[in-house]
Amino acid sequence: MPKVSLILAIYLLAGYPLLAKKDLNATAFRFVGPEVVKIDWNARALHSSDLNGDDLADLVIVNRERSRIEILYRRKPGQKVKNVRSTRFDRWEPVLEDAPYQRENLSIDVEVTSLATGDLDANGKIDLAYGGAEDGVFIRFREKDDSWSIPVEIDTGTLRSGTGTLAIRDLDGDGSLELLAHVKKGLEVFRMKGRETDGQPTLYRDDSPRSRGLHFADLDGDGDDDWLYQAAGDDRGVRTRLWDKSGFGPEYSHSLSSRSGVNLLPEGLSGKGKPAFVGIEADSRDVALFSVSPDNVRSEGAFVWPSLILDLFSSGDDPAAFVSADFDGDKIDDMVAASSGAEILFLKGRVDGDFASPETFPSFSELSSLAAGRFRKKGGASLVLVSSGEKLVGVSRCLAGKRFQFPEALTFEDEPVTVVCTDLDANGLDEILLVTKERYDYTLHRFVPESKGGFTETEKIELEGIKRDPSGIIPCDLDGDGNMDLLVLSLRDPAILLRGDGMGKLEHVAKSSAIRKSMLADLSPARVGLADVNEDGKADLLVAGDGFVRALTLKGDKLEILDQFNSRSGKGEILAPFSLDVLGDAKPEFLFYSPADEGFEVLSRDADGVFRYARSIETGKFDIRRLFQREVEDSLELLVIDKSGFRRIPTRDPDDTPVLSVHSSYTTDLRNVSHDAVDCGDFDSDGVLDLLCLDSTRHLLEFLRFDKAKSQWDSALRFHVFESNLHYQGRKGGASEPREGLVLDLNGDGRDDFVLLVHDRLLCYYQE
Repeated sequence: MPKVSLILAIYLLAGYPLLAKKDLNATAFRFVGPEVVKIDWNARALHSSDLNGDDLADLVIVNRERSRIEILYRRKPGQKVKNVRSTRFDRWEPVLEDAPYQRENLSIDVEVTSLATGDLDANGKIDLAYGGAEDGVFIRFREKDDSWSIPVEIDTGTLRSGTGTLAIRDLDGDGSLELLAHVKKGLEVFRMKGRETDGQPTLYRDDSPRSRGLHFADLDGDGDDDWLYQAAGDDRGVRTRLWDKSGFGPEYSHSLSSRSGVNLLPEGLSGKGKPAFVGIEADSRDVALFSVSPDNVRSEGAFVWPSLILDLFSSGDDPAAFVSADFDGDKIDDMVAASSGAEILFLKGRVDGDFASPETFPSFSELSSLAAGRFRKKGGASLVLVSSGEKLVGVSRCLAGKRFQFPEALTFEDEPVTVVCTDLDANGLDEILLVTKERYDYTLHRFVPESKGGFTETEKIELEGIKRDPSGIIPCDLDGDGNMDLLVLSLRDPAILLRGDGMGKLEHVAKSSAIRKSMLADLSPARVGLADVNEDGKADLLVAGDGFVRALTLKGDKLEILDQFNSRSGKGEILAPFSLDVLGDAKPEFLFYSPADEGFEVLSRDADGVFRYARSIETGKFDIRRLFQREVEDSLELLVIDKSGFRRIPTRDPDDTPVLSVHSSYTTDLRNVSHDAVDCGDFDSDGVLDLLCLDSTRHLLEFLRFDKAKSQWDSALRFHVFESNLHYQGRKGGASEPREGLVLDLNGDGRDDFVLLVHDRLLCYYQE
């Protein structure tokens, strides 16, 4: 059961069986209990594992009041617990001969919120990992004499808050267990070599700092376990990442928001099917049983473009720089990213449009701008880098099958700001166009590649009218003459238009244009696009405003407005305008991203020639700095750059894309009851899983059984865990109780039982 969080109370039905509602066609739910195990107040992080290898489930909790971890070894009445060192006799709390558990205490001097168990050092003994956000992660290894080693600290990032942030499992199928830590930056995977970590951890970043959950199951049927987790507060709150030979791939987001955590049904309800999950839907508070699989049927009439998210840097860092091009010469576009560190991240492109795991190469520090240029007729593109911190500009090449060279610095004056590469002289090779500044004066430098290597500066142009760093430079053919022009954007001033003559020369145009001063002011690259609006075979400039997009073209020295496309609401922020044939009618539609609607609006040309709203395409909410289109396996795909990473958005749903389907749901008919946690177990031993729901604020449990004939969930049993004693004046605990729970076979009889953590008690309920 998900960790959920009594006032001192009279525990109900102690020693008496709990019976389900009468149903002539179903086996009754019968529980004996609760059996009460005394612990301390404020215990947390309930965990279960067979720690001593006797095939019985032991329990582990964190006793925060006494600064210790308590291990409760399960034992059968009168039998001695195996493989555990004898503990000192406690005269105040002696262990009775028929006590269900034998206790062992491990002292701790750190704050602990999460536990995990597994044989990390491969000595045949189960080890214990524990940690919290305040003090880090530690491992206590089990010695051959069944004692525990001193704590070994693991150099992890800062753990996320709450339980369930640590796990021990074999992710890559090599037979060795890894330690998994869900830290603020993402999922860190530590491989072990004896009792030490083997090198640096592998980090899989996720794009939501509020994401939680370490659930692993084979979602796509390839034999490898994939990762499912939740992003709290997001409408597309279920996230999945599929495992391949290089590790976890990009993040998929799915349209379901869980109120608390979810729980895994490894083989579905019947125990013979595919993995499923159960959780409480955030808005409706309904119980939802769902699966995520490429085999799930796509919803008819639902227009959704799933995002494949690759988060590379911390969201709290300065904005990162990205550039995509074929750097290694294999005719497949790669990605290079950089932030404040003295390195670049290289993600090699694949035929299917995906990218390999990042490789790091040393470079300048504090990189603020990246560009790709083809300076040789053979081989891949070169990388141009601007370091705002070191005030350096350099060029680096990727040596095929090896590495990126350390950048060779360019010689120039003043302070570098931003860079772009394009072919101004139409000779088939790119030039470097670098913007520098001296106080409030900005200059554009043109560097031409030499035949023997190196670059020669051939021209300087003063960027008159710009008083702040440009927000971007966009190479484009503004007037449709076949020559490359430049659009220099500013977040404060009107953009500068530089028209090219096809021989490398640039000149300022439209200086006095009212349209330039009005519509092209305060622009970022996210608000600009290119598309052929009047169907003359030439790309026009698209500029997003408040509730509309306008199409512009340059004629002579003047800017003209060709058309305007209004959003559905006629107001609000609009970003990333572009054109694409979405409706399949061989005619391009115009699209733009609406942050308020968390998706793209599609506008098609009406009978009167006006582009009007046609449909919306759901994508989920994301930051957008720049949008590009690219072709992947005969299909167009959007590449969206944000502050800390990028996302791929296929415009045609690939067959291997995981799809979330809700197979069944349940709304309780109990008055004033709102469940906040749900778990599964076979509570009547009929081979089909049932559900156990909890409303922790009303201290109520409700058991559900699936009626296959009616294809619905029915309430089979419900009861309050305790009743309040209004006259009691002592310690009362929290408002949400039970605060944690687990479904498991407590006594080794092969049947599913459950245990609840309530006040200063563990309540054990046994299936009869």
